[in-house]
Amino acid sequence: MTPARLLAITAVAVLGVAACGDDEEPAASFEVDPATDESSDQLESSALSEADQELADAIAADLAANDEAGFADVFDTQCMAEGTVAALGGADAIESEYGVTPEAVGAIGDTELSADDARAVAAAYGECGDFVELFVRTFAADGFPEDQARCLLDGVDDDLFEQLIAAGFSATGESAAQDALTSILNERAASCTTEA
Repeated sequence: MTPARLLAITAVAVLGVAACGDDEEPAASFEVDPATDESSDQLESSALSEADQELADAIAADLAANDEAGFADVFDTQCMAEGTVAALGGADAIESEYGVTPEAVGAIGDTELSADDARAVAAAYGECGDFVELFVRTFAADGFPEDQARCLLDGVDDDLFEQLIAAGFSATGESAAQDALTSILNERAASCTTEA
């Protein structure tokens, strides 16, 4: 679960705005379906076992070692790692389901999670940082001024952010989440660039 994998999701949306920002007709608006929402309140918080903590520490170290995009400037990677382990049921469950161990933690970046697990991890991430700041950083890396990026993202709610992050871990809902973000950005593109 590398930062690059998460940031790549927004690149698609950025390209969509660049290509479609001058369209005469805005894309249709999108509303998140409440039936698909899984609140972070559903995550059970409990102290990690020794084995769980060992895996979490390994994930955190892997995140830090592969942080070319400066992900740790926006999110607490230790919190993310511990949240991931808790959301996926602990070290034993993660090894059994996904074959990831502290010694082979890098493999988790290429592992496709189930839809439920992906959403649980995304919800855990939401407790560890600011999604808006993450996406602003991504947009800025693609040449968008910060004020325009914030304007573009003003219409995106936390649930859609979680869906986008979850899409980075599971193919389920990936297209719908990306299309939803692109739709919102396309709707706001003209006014945001004019205001700037």
